[in-house]
Amino acid sequence: MNAGVSPSRTSLTIFDVVAIFCSAVGFLWAGAAVLWIQPTFIRMLAEFNAELPWFTQLSLRPWFPLLMASLAPSFAVSRMLFHMQERWRTFLVVAAIVSTLLAPALFLIAMYLPIFTMANKIQ
Repeated sequence: MNAGVSPSRTSLTIFDVVAIFCSAVGFLWAGAAVLWIQPTFIRMLAEFNAELPWFTQLSLRPWFPLLMASLAPSFAVSRMLFHMQERWRTFLVVAAIVSTLLAPALFLIAMYLPIFTMANKIQ
């Protein structure tokens, strides 16, 4: 094996396990977002009778959290399928972790964005 080249496609490293775990957590979050968080915010935001920001409207679509959660598995799968140098494989694990953590944060920002917008109008 050449120095800097990843293990064979059939070997599963601890980094692959971490990337897969992050992907699973991301999909669990997306499922919770679609089943419980979105309906709660839809009911709450309906009471405001205000124009919702485009990012909030986008985040209220059931497919959007699933799309955000699919980033981590795409990084994990590309990490396992393609032969690449170890630094790129490490970058993909970091990207999977960051995308898994960033997706819920962006989603919650989008849900609270109308509240922040209305608070700015009151001032």
